[in-house]
Amino acid sequence: MATSTIIALFVIIFLVGLIFSMFGQGGGAFFVPIMLAFSIPFHDAASTSLFVLMATSISAAWVYGRSRMIDWKLALVIDPITDVLAFVSGYFAIKVGATVLKVLFALVLIFSSYFMIRPVKADKATSPKKKGFGWWHRKFGDYEYDANLLVAIPLSGAAGIIAGLLGISGGLFKVPLLVLLCGVPMKIAIATSSFMVALTGLGGFLGHSLSETINWKLAILLSIAAFVGAQIGSRISVKMNKVLLKKLFGILLILISAWMIYNALGK
Repeated sequence: MATSTIIALFVIIFLVGLIFSMFGQGGGAFFVPIMLAFSIPFHDAASTSLFVLMATSISAAWVYGRSRMIDWKLALVIDPITDVLAFVSGYFAIKVGATVLKVLFALVLIFSSYFMIRPVKADKATSPKKKGFGWWHRKFGDYEYDANLLVAIPLSGAAGIIAGLLGISGGLFKVPLLVLLCGVPMKIAIATSSFMVALTGLGGFLGHSLSETINWKLAILLSIAAFVGAQIGSRISVKMNKVLLKKLFGILLILISAWMIYNALGK
């Protein structure tokens, strides 16, 4: 790969890491299409993306954790099934055709864009306590919320399957899952998702590494770019209003999904 190409990839991945870390996501939704645009095969792009998003998420989680914005207990209850299934699907991803994965990737982006564009209710410090089997009442800082574990855990597992197959973080699903099914305030959901994404990325990458050859030089270089970008982005996120940026991000996801479908079916 030419030096100019590597430099271009480094700069782009840095910017993606910066932006995605603001939303508690690893960046796989952009990492994979970017590498495809540079003629990197899909399966190679997916495995490299998972390694890079680990760096992004660890970097962001470090900042969010120091700001005491991560609900560690909730993450450790919901996330393990995601990580295990990301490992399994990552291992078998090589057996699925690239065209199928590209179309699935595009559909995931379209689905995720809806949650980015739709209005977000203002965070509430407290909400009526929900009783019954499967509900877990959480007190975290100044907030109280209820997690529907009977729904959240299976959906988290489904997110893990998709994450491992496509080389994405699952953050596109986890933030909406935390907000809509667990009542987690947006800023806490973004921070908690960043930690969960790092674990999912690790599971998916380990699965890919057992069945594919990894371009370690490229993966490590791009991980450095993503790590630095996420350090900046997560620090900005702690202080910023995300409503407008969130909508613009959703529109961008739709555009990328259209390009992915064209890339899969137009050749």
